[in-house]
Amino acid sequence: MNNRPFDALMSLDAGVNRSDWVRAGMAAKAAGLAFEDFNSWSATAPNYKNESDCRTAWNSFKDGGGITENTLFMLAKDAGWQENNAQPYRHINRPKTIAPQPVKQPVSPDVLESWSKCEPATGNHPYIVKKQGLPDGLRVRKSDNALIVPCYDQGELVTLQVITDSEKKNLKGASFNNGYFTVGTITPDGKIYLCEGIGQSWAVNQVSNCAAVVCFGVGRFARVANALRGQYPNAELIAVSDAGAEDSAGKANCSTVKMPDGSHKNYDANDYLIEHGAEALRALLETATHSDYSDLIDAGDMLVSTTPEPLPELPSVLPFDYAYLPDGLRPFVKDISERMQCPPDFAAVGAFVMMATIIGRKVCIKPMRRDDWTVTPNLWGAVVGNSGVMKSPTLSAALSPIKKLQTREHELFNSALSSHAENAEVAKLRKSVRTSEAKAALKKDSTVNVFGLLDDGDDIDKPVLKRFLTNNASYEALGELLIENPNGLLVESDEIIGLLRQLDASGQEVARSFYLTAADGDKSYTFDRIIRGKGLHIPALCLSVIGGIQPGVLAEYVRQATGGGAGADGLLQRFGLMVYPDISPEWCEVDRYPDSAAKEAVNQLAEKLDTMSPEDIGARIGDYGGVPFLNFDDAAQKLFSEWRVTLEHRLRSGDEHPAIVSHLSKYRKLIPSLALINHLCDTGHGAVGEASLMRAIAFSEYLESHARRIYSYATRPDIDAAKTLLKRLAGGKVDMPFKARDIYIKGWTGLETSHKAQAAIDLLLEYSHLIEREINTGGRPTRVYFQNKGGCDELPIQIKAVGKQ
Repeated sequence: MNNRPFDALMSLDAGVNRSDWVRAGMAAKAAGLAFEDFNSWSATAPNYKNESDCRTAWNSFKDGGGITENTLFMLAKDAGWQENNAQPYRHINRPKTIAPQPVKQPVSPDVLESWSKCEPATGNHPYIVKKQGLPDGLRVRKSDNALIVPCYDQGELVTLQVITDSEKKNLKGASFNNGYFTVGTITPDGKIYLCEGIGQSWAVNQVSNCAAVVCFGVGRFARVANALRGQYPNAELIAVSDAGAEDSAGKANCSTVKMPDGSHKNYDANDYLIEHGAEALRALLETATHSDYSDLIDAGDMLVSTTPEPLPELPSVLPFDYAYLPDGLRPFVKDISERMQCPPDFAAVGAFVMMATIIGRKVCIKPMRRDDWTVTPNLWGAVVGNSGVMKSPTLSAALSPIKKLQTREHELFNSALSSHAENAEVAKLRKSVRTSEAKAALKKDSTVNVFGLLDDGDDIDKPVLKRFLTNNASYEALGELLIENPNGLLVESDEIIGLLRQLDASGQEVARSFYLTAADGDKSYTFDRIIRGKGLHIPALCLSVIGGIQPGVLAEYVRQATGGGAGADGLLQRFGLMVYPDISPEWCEVDRYPDSAAKEAVNQLAEKLDTMSPEDIGARIGDYGGVPFLNFDDAAQKLFSEWRVTLEHRLRSGDEHPAIVSHLSKYRKLIPSLALINHLCDTGHGAVGEASLMRAIAFSEYLESHARRIYSYATRPDIDAAKTLLKRLAGGKVDMPFKARDIYIKGWTGLETSHKAQAAIDLLLEYSHLIEREINTGGRPTRVYFQNKGGCDELPIQIKAVGKQ
């Protein structure tokens, strides 16, 4: 059995925040560990819930995301773990940072029971003899003569370490909390040595006559040191670690004793005592040094900085102008916006998508005079805003006319269904009578033609519900709905991120392809599935989509969708009507009745578009059939050609981020669609005019500014990453000073690689939120960073040892 991954996992602190716990679990699974291993490790945490919670998380861990078995070993080594083939299953709990003490986990009954069954240790125990130690406070397990080292947290027994001939193991399911074991007596204002194991503590206490505490691993030095500072604030703490683990020991923010150069890994103070004697070890302990930063700080070298400047905000956006809307929609949108006290952008997007859905495939537009390129005016829209800015109520109000149409269709359907049931029963009786007549006729003459009796034409088709929208349907169900509703449907989602993540999920590739096809509005689709049957043909997939999304989840999704892989197929870019307006800090109470005239005008417009025929609007049908279409008039055609030339040159310039290029390329469909919708909502007959197209182009410039704000999460990730890092610094999640590596090993979103972390640090340096210093480590200088607290002449510094970067 390969113990290496388990040994590495057990060196980590399981009591970290859930995201770090999940990351460690994913790495453990990638390294081939079993659920039982993961659960055993998790059970050592103060915040351990139960096995069911662990199993649910374990089953959710999937391959990918850049987390591999190497991630596990990287995390373990950062916690001070060192490979030691002679001592597998070395269990150590590690704190993530020097942080407020976690809530103490109740003592497990198994700990007390196991401890009570052991006998007091004696000086002749093999391990005590080997390490030249003392039996004080230790016990021996009778079954295998294992030496038992207790761990106490503020005098309370919390767990046990079991030392056998071949390994050191901690009791499963019990947390160390902030516990340790003390060799000697602590003097409140004296020295306290931090040691990894009992052997080191014996040796250090023997030669120094000072207390030496067993931390049960170098990864726990910081946590134990933090606890000791709370109990003995005047004591001097000195860390004594194994050779090669000095950097990890230094995270306890205290003096460290370094084993002699050339010492092999895991060489410790006990080994040094046995080889060189007490005087030599006593001299070695006197070499303790506080940090690698003494050259930076002295009485005359306090860190002085300028006041931090605000970080760059998101790119600005053009304000909404009601002139972007068709005349018939402006009062309706304005009334909703004023009553809801929300940006008009939200209601405008909802109204446009609603009209696009109602028009659907009744009529299309041919943007070129001679070419057969045809655009279906279905639209995808999303409104971006934090929770509480009235996204959902505003969209609901904007979509009320189409929902009124849907209510009407439900009423008509229910009425038709009732009549159908009665007529179907009559038809069934008639068919029964005719069948009896046919049987009687055949009895008299087997050669008689009875087809006239059987083919009575009384079969009645079941009524079909006309649908405008759906909220939650599988792509297969959408396909069946589109067969019954060839004009298209609106997919309404309160939080659009749910739909996006669903389509991103493994196993949803076909559904994703279905939606991508449906965005065009004019591509056919055929189901040939065993469950659905063969040859279920949809002449044209046509879907519009509308919903809201919060900036935080959008930022994460944008980074993923623009970083390659499944998200690089343009799904996000199909949301042509995606707006992220500024929210005004001003608010006033508006308690008035809705504008009934404006609402009724839009209700009538929606009904008019729903019932319109090609003849009503002067649309033509091509020589080979197809969807009726309109063209631009001469002035509009010239304007569209000029706009198109400019767009195509921009797309080919190479000056834009690929995400922006992909998004703007969808404007080839968006602009003609908006122009057609403007035209049908205003004049509604004949060729699409220049005014409708000009309004569409102006609206697109506004939409592009919002797209650039949204895609800035990908084009300027350093801004978002810098804000994330600044938030972590303010929350005390990073010890001072720190290196870039201290940031990216934490795996925080947007900071999970060295390049991303350094970009965020560089931006914070540029705006004076950080101060950079170099230290001489004997090799290449190491860059470290201090946070500028802002407006202070002197920067308070918490010093800790940091090794080479």
